Amino acid sequence: MNAAARVTGRSSPRHSSRHPAGFTLVDLLVSVGLTGMMMTLFTSVFLMATQAMTVQKGLAQNDQKIRLVLNILRNDLNGDKFDKADSTKPRTYRTFRKLIPFGAHENGELNFNDADRCGYFYISENDPDSDLDDCLQLTVCAPDAAAERFYGRTATVLPDTPDNCGLGNILGVLLGDLLGPAPGEYWPNQPEFDDIQGTPNGIGSSPLAEVSYFLRNGNLYRRVMLVRKPNVPNPPDDAMPLDLLGNALSLDYYENSGSRNFYTDFDYSTFCDRSGIRFHGCSSLNWNGSALSLANPAYRFGFDCTSKPGKGWGKPREHVGSNYIGRFTHEETSNPWFNYPGRVADSDYDEFVNPMSSSMALGFANGVVTDFAGGPRTGEDLLVSDVHGFDIKVWDPAASAGPDGLPGVANFDDDGINGVDDAGELGAPGSDDGAFRDLGHRGQTGFYRYVPAAQRLNNYYANSDTGHNRYDSWAPNLDLDGDGTYDAPPFRPIWIGPDRRPGKAHVDDDGINGVDDAGELGFPGSDDFAPLSAIQIKIRFYDPSTNQLRETTAIFSLAYCP
Repeated sequence: MNAAARVTGRSSPRHSSRHPAGFTLVDLLVSVGLTGMMMTLFTSVFLMATQAMTVQKGLAQNDQKIRLVLNILRNDLNGDKFDKADSTKPRTYRTFRKLIPFGAHENGELNFNDADRCGYFYISENDPDSDLDDCLQLTVCAPDAAAERFYGRTATVLPDTPDNCGLGNILGVLLGDLLGPAPGEYWPNQPEFDDIQGTPNGIGSSPLAEVSYFLRNGNLYRRVMLVRKPNVPNPPDDAMPLDLLGNALSLDYYENSGSRNFYTDFDYSTFCDRSGIRFHGCSSLNWNGSALSLANPAYRFGFDCTSKPGKGWGKPREHVGSNYIGRFTHEETSNPWFNYPGRVADSDYDEFVNPMSSSMALGFANGVVTDFAGGPRTGEDLLVSDVHGFDIKVWDPAASAGPDGLPGVANFDDDGINGVDDAGELGAPGSDDGAFRDLGHRGQTGFYRYVPAAQRLNNYYANSDTGHNRYDSWAPNLDLDGDGTYDAPPFRPIWIGPDRRPGKAHVDDDGINGVDDAGELGFPGSDDFAPLSAIQIKIRFYDPSTNQLRETTAIFSLAYCP
């Protein structure tokens, strides 16, 4: 040991063979890589779970839309007056239950029967190749004993004062006093009191309504127009608001001398009789109950009642130019400039300027009739949005042979003429023939197929060449085209009836070729008419949050059971 070592008492450092404590760069890189991989996996799993939840939410939203629409359609299209599970429970039903359209002069036939053929039932196909321009409109009834009613907006008609009541109307003043906080005195026979609430609340109701379904710009609408049933003892047939002496209350605010727009304040079924507003009531559902019956298309919501016969009178306004609108929406009819039915103007051609008439030029852009855009009631008639298709097909018994490939009932002489399984038996009752088809389809056979103009019974109301294909329950005494004769409905299928004989069984209806010959098919007063028994409605829903499109198809029976 040298001197320096002894002085300090230290020894020389020794080199250790072990690595120093800590991680190398490789360790760090591996750890970061594994951590990144785990985070990526966790993120992927999270995103997949989130996406699955979003998809399920979109499916649930579409399912909810489907249930909503189908339930409402079933209620409106129902033909049973009582619940099938409880025969004592009344329910809402369509008023035209036996869907055989009235024929021209049918009311004069020997076996005329109008039972359960009240109000109307209407389908417009327009272009059979499009799922965007179908329209369904009908009258619906909720029995007085049922809990359901139809509700809509209303306004008070003519608040009055004792100065102009007259002795006979003094009860109107007393009624106003009894109502308490009501501002002024009111007559009881007016829409404000139809909701049986007893005080003015801006709401009217009725057990009767016109209901229309149509699709526009991705929105499926359900427009409800109340058919008035006055809430007074022994309600009169005339649905106009009346004072206690039976005189019509003033609607001046909405007619030529006023400035208010009727459909801004009211959801009632009305029309213009060229002089002012007319309310529809219970009698309007009978084809013969009024000269202004809803059986006549001219007096329904969305139809032209001011043009001349043959020049648009009785036709629906479903287009603005080449754009399909279906019906006017709440946004449009509540626009202060809409004016109908209170104010229509004469034109230079002895016609009336009326938005329901196709002769009135209107603009259309972004799914709205631009002349009436921005009304205060936007969206009130919207049923569901993000709908990409609304298609209605009718059951056509003669559209095709069934699974057996034979017309009518196999190996049976259905019509009693021309032998067994002849072509004329296609669509026989009880057979497996038929299919769902669009009105005016281009099939070779069928009751509702396209018919050339020369063979059509009604070329004014339903014109297949321009795509306006319409089914209508009709009335027996209509002359819409102004030719002086009653018009036939556009579609009224004729086939051998339940008696399986052409015309009236065992009667030589036409006086030629003997009894029950083929030429007697469809003879007036016979049972040779096939009712519309079912429709198919196909709706496509789109969920924008998940970019999913879902289609649902529902079949609604229209079979008649007395």
